[in-house]
Amino acid sequence: MSFVRIKNWFRWQLPYVALAYSYFPITLTKRVLLRSPERRSKDPMVRRFWDIWGFLPREVVAFSRRTPPAWFLMSSGGEVMMVKTLLKRLHAETKPTLLSTASYDAFDLLRRMVGQERLFFPPWDTFLPAKRVLRQIRPHTLIFVQNACSPVLLRQARRAGVKTILINALLSRNVSVANKTMRRAIALGFHRELDWIAVQGEADLQAFLELGVPRERLEVTGDLCADVKHLSLGSEERSQLRQSLRLDASVPVMIAGSTHPGEGKMLFDSFRLLRQRRPQVRLILAPRWLHEVPEMAKHFMERGLRVMRRTELPDGLNGHETYDVLLLDTFGELGRLYGIADVVYIGSSLVPINERRGGHNILEPLAHGVTPLFGPHMNLWRDITDRMLSVWPGLCVDSAEMLAERAEEVLSGTAPVSAIREFSAKMIERGDGAVDRTLSFLRDRAGVT
Repeated sequence: MSFVRIKNWFRWQLPYVALAYSYFPITLTKRVLLRSPERRSKDPMVRRFWDIWGFLPREVVAFSRRTPPAWFLMSSGGEVMMVKTLLKRLHAETKPTLLSTASYDAFDLLRRMVGQERLFFPPWDTFLPAKRVLRQIRPHTLIFVQNACSPVLLRQARRAGVKTILINALLSRNVSVANKTMRRAIALGFHRELDWIAVQGEADLQAFLELGVPRERLEVTGDLCADVKHLSLGSEERSQLRQSLRLDASVPVMIAGSTHPGEGKMLFDSFRLLRQRRPQVRLILAPRWLHEVPEMAKHFMERGLRVMRRTELPDGLNGHETYDVLLLDTFGELGRLYGIADVVYIGSSLVPINERRGGHNILEPLAHGVTPLFGPHMNLWRDITDRMLSVWPGLCVDSAEMLAERAEEVLSGTAPVSAIREFSAKMIERGDGAVDRTLSFLRDRAGVT
């Protein structure tokens, strides 16, 4: 091992290992020993404790032993959503796959999609948990989505004869926006442990080449986030979805998607100003994390607004009752719900969620031709937002007052909505086919499909 690799191990991996093992007695006590026997069998936090240390449920091990599976590892809920269509197609073809995500909300969505026997939380990226998981499930292929931030797991997988693949790889923008997790992965040489890499675009291809990855191991397949044409709703679907949300066709709707906790006051102030001009407007609010829903509901109710939750609508709301704010307390349907909106605010863009200041997926509302307003923190979508601002500079807002003003311009028709829709159609057409190309890549490189 070279001096540089030893230095990187002490700088990046030693603190990671120390953190993992120092948390062991704390999490064992809080999440397992202090839980009642009933909660131990149902609480996802208990399940996660055992999974991250490599002690997988019996049904997962039994499933993997029937036929060697492909193991998809997705860190965040966003990564789960970007491969949801791809996973559904694999599931429909009854291909043996195991799925992992660190997100509790995404874990629940995947559980409903594929069941318990094909799902577990990913292990700590340390030697023993990684080796223990690989020994139990014996995958033929390990597939990371967008980021491969587990270099130790990758190294152990290759030593065990497992093919290692990264799909929808994002590197060029990911490293340049303060991503400490990716810096650790690069320092520990994750790219040297990948057999094949499917990148989003030419910029990512160049970034991997600069890391020293041979060109023959790279392929451009497009951005799965941009392959969203399937989200588009027909007029009948849109009408039915509005009816299910108790919204008349004439009621204007603003959706704030994937909002950060710090944006609550700003959204209330903006909605209040907008209602002074349009009293009938409704706000559909989708917090970035579902555990924020109760606090967000309290925030708006204390300010005199009628608040309902999405899960309360089917049985808890009759035709004579209504709401000012609908809180989306479900995971996975926001992309489709954008289709019933008249204007959208892209969450986590006025108040930065972290150092990356990335912003939420702007392509989902574009799939419906809906005008998206956003703040200055859209680093992961800068190419798209810069182009959109050439169509209408008013899309970027920097305050609650400006958000209300621009939303009113969209609702009144004074904004160039037609030009924005035309731009949206071109952007969505450009991203079409990424799922097919990625499936073809997996078929050719790993025999997954």
